[in-house]
Amino acid sequence: MRWTQAAVFGDCKDYLAYSEPDPSQPDLRSPDQLCHDLRASSAQARADSIKIGLRLGRVLPNASGAEVEIVLIRKGVTNDVSMTLAKVHGSWRVIRDPRTCRSLGCP
Repeated sequence: MRWTQAAVFGDCKDYLAYSEPDPSQPDLRSPDQLCHDLRASSAQARADSIKIGLRLGRVLPNASGAEVEIVLIRKGVTNDVSMTLAKVHGSWRVIRDPRTCRSLGCP
């Protein structure tokens, strides 16, 4: 949930702390450029923050981690967001894979 909130509202510190790039598609941007892009892509969400809600959906463990569903509500419209989680150095991280970024809109 914390990473989803960071992605939606542009909190770069949490966005980077709780996620990893997809190993098959590395992000070649510097952390500063990624943060700039995140802040730019989330500007409208910050302006509309009172109209946005997040709710945890299903968590489906699997052999390599888990699939998590988050319900994202923007201006009364509900969208299901699917994310892949993996254990990285003992902590859970969202993998910024194409499916996660398609459903949430990674910068």
